[in-house]
Amino acid sequence: MKKTIYTIAFLVSLLWLNSGAYSQTYGYSYDAAGNRMARNILVLKSAKVDRTNNVAFDNTKIDGKSKGTDMLGDVTLNINPNPTAGLVEIDIINLSNESTGEILVFDIKGTLLFRQERITLKSEINLLDHPQGTYIIKIFVDDEVSEWKIIKE
Repeated sequence: MKKTIYTIAFLVSLLWLNSGAYSQTYGYSYDAAGNRMARNILVLKSAKVDRTNNVAFDNTKIDGKSKGTDMLGDVTLNINPNPTAGLVEIDIINLSNESTGEILVFDIKGTLLFRQERITLKSEINLLDHPQGTYIIKIFVDDEVSEWKIIKE
């Protein structure tokens, strides 16, 4: 009996340790007739990590809200505020004229809510018409991608 309790406690502790590092959700794709065509597993990191020195991304505060910064090659992304009341600003610094990319916004179920097919130096994502919850923003610049978990209050 003690061995079973220790085994269960050990397994629960492993699950607890792993739960803080990643979050996993599922997204589904459907054809026009409503048939499910694909199942996508989204694994989201809870924080961005600088690959050069393992330091969490810049999480400065603007009016009590977080401002996130990430690097995609020579391009710097600034996304704020998070959490948001509905409007999320995306600033892209050092974006060359030859750079291509897009911005995609998904709800937590994986449904595409917004697509901006051309990246610009400043973009604004409007979540005012959507309910409170968690949203995923994917920013593609050339061959690189950055994923963000945004909370709408």
